[in-house]
Amino acid sequence: MFAEGQHQFKSYIQQFFLTIFHYPEAWDFIKKHQIWRGLRGYGWVVRFMIFIAIVFGLHMFSSVAEWFSQINNNEDPVTFGAGVSSFFNKVAVENFKWAFDGGAKYLVLILLEVVVFHFTRKTLEIKTGVVRNSTFNSFLHAEWRMIKVVIFCFIFEKLVQVPVAIVAGVVPLYGYTKMFLNFLASCFFLGFAILDNYNEIFKLKIRESFKATLPMFGIAMAVGMITFLLMYLPLIGAIAGTILGAVVSTIILEEHEELIPEIMTIRAQQEGGIAVKEETGS
Repeated sequence: MFAEGQHQFKSYIQQFFLTIFHYPEAWDFIKKHQIWRGLRGYGWVVRFMIFIAIVFGLHMFSSVAEWFSQINNNEDPVTFGAGVSSFFNKVAVENFKWAFDGGAKYLVLILLEVVVFHFTRKTLEIKTGVVRNSTFNSFLHAEWRMIKVVIFCFIFEKLVQVPVAIVAGVVPLYGYTKMFLNFLASCFFLGFAILDNYNEIFKLKIRESFKATLPMFGIAMAVGMITFLLMYLPLIGAIAGTILGAVVSTIILEEHEELIPEIMTIRAQQEGGIAVKEETGS
């Protein structure tokens, strides 16, 4: 059992770095195929999303501007040093907590679902040559699905914090250990929420999608972690994080479809149905 667990852990580590190394490829893929084309078709939704993303970015920008204003009014080196310390404590740490405490990160995903929806489907179309349903009605269905996924992730993330507190309580540096383990849990659930957009295309239910994601723990962790780090950047971070997360997830799952046997079965059934229709039509 220990050997099996060790092998599984090694597999997760490989998945994690595989995903990280795919991010430059995803960026090149986006530029090459200009996947952003077609976003205007969602009309006011995209404009509203950009507005909200800017508001989230200004949350951090306002803190930075306030800090610079205070520093400029103090020429004393000691005061300046205290100001630098204040910056990391107030701006960096507080914004870190703001991004992951409560449901802030999930609210970002709900608001940017139109981006994840569009980029996931366009990437899949380019990789497979199969046109996917990208109508406004299908987007509304995906948006409602994202809301339910967010509720699912929020509840389970809170439940995970209970055993995390117990484990952290029996090891040194309780506070830091607890924060680190909660951070990893947050990254995983954030990554799952993005990966679910791929699974949703193939009609997996949320619980089926979550079960299918567990063997891809390393991928979900990497996507969630990078998305968080990019969310931490002001103004464009939230949009960049969700776009790259959606494209990376789709590319990896297409190149390694054996990771989700459920979808392989669904695809075989779909291809069989297409073949039958073609024979009937001929």
